[in-house]
Amino acid sequence: FVAKKLIILTPHKRPQLSPEWGWTLTDEFVHERIRARLYTCDE
Repeated sequence: FVAKKLIILTPHKRPQLSPEWGWTLTDEFVHERIRARLYTCDE
């Protein structure tokens, strides 16, 4: 793997990373229409 953590910033959409891909949603922050999600690698 390349990284143990992944941050996704989106302007109002909600892309999902499947747990089968090895990522777990750890935290989420929303400010106005900007969404930040922190994923961690299960490995």
